Amino acid sequence: MEEKIRRILDETSGALGNPVAFFDTSYRLLAHTDNPVEDDPIWNELIRLGTFSHETVDFFNRAGFIKAYAESETIALMRSDELAYDRINGKIFDENGVQIANISIVACQKPFEAKDYEIIEAACERIAEANRAGGDDRITEQFFSETWLIELLDGGRPDALPDAMTRISAGLRVAVVDVSQYERTVTHLAYFRDTFSKLRSDFYYFVYLNSVVIIMSGADQTAAELELGALREFFAQYDIYAGVSQPFHNILELRKYYKQAIQALNRGADGNAGGNIFTYKSRGTKSDNQAGVAEKPDGV
Repeated sequence: MEEKIRRILDETSGALGNPVAFFDTSYRLLAHTDNPVEDDPIWNELIRLGTFSHETVDFFNRAGFIKAYAESETIALMRSDELAYDRINGKIFDENGVQIANISIVACQKPFEAKDYEIIEAACERIAEANRAGGDDRITEQFFSETWLIELLDGGRPDALPDAMTRISAGLRVAVVDVSQYERTVTHLAYFRDTFSKLRSDFYYFVYLNSVVIIMSGADQTAAELELGALREFFAQYDIYAGVSQPFHNILELRKYYKQAIQALNRGADGNAGGNIFTYKSRGTKSDNQAGVAEKPDGV
């Protein structure tokens, strides 16, 4: 499927005379054409980083790009006095009409023409058809995994376990990350989710109720807890806080331990416990002194 999509991108770029990028709904780059673009910093950032920076996402929001694109049915023109070139974004849908990806074309080699809109819409449909026919769920896997997890946290009992969930081993913890001091748009939350995943790629990350949820797994619970410390510097730099649950072994118990992480986060922040990462401490013996108050895990 990847080769077919690359061919569609190349053919579309040839028809438009401009470069084309293909990325998912979280701005993660999936493919792009090889047209040289020397003086468009946003395009070059996407190619260099494989995503957009938080500053670029903020610019998209200020420029009205996010709102305009959300309100469009299929494609939208993005124009700003702060950018040298116009760009057009187009939406890719799955068989259920759910948006799963995007293409973006930058008019850096020739201005857009009226006929270009039809070419871009046709390219979006061709990519959607290739995804549906390809039998490769690379684009849609994360969407369905997140839907399954959200249903579980909402109190439901979803049926089939997504493939991504079968790869999460026993020995689990949940962390809830609060980014409420920033704009909690879908795009901003997705940016933080993807940034966290780059800092620690073998955990699972998804967005739920204006927070980023992290599912950690590993046979050695102490090690798994300590390894969250890889995110510590980023949390401290951006004034971000996280609550961490106790260990558990069944993903279907996620809702229970998600609540623990929320309690740890709230108690840690309210109690000024220090640091940015707090673990849940159950209400147990009096010797705990502050039983039920979140504490920082060792090493984070």
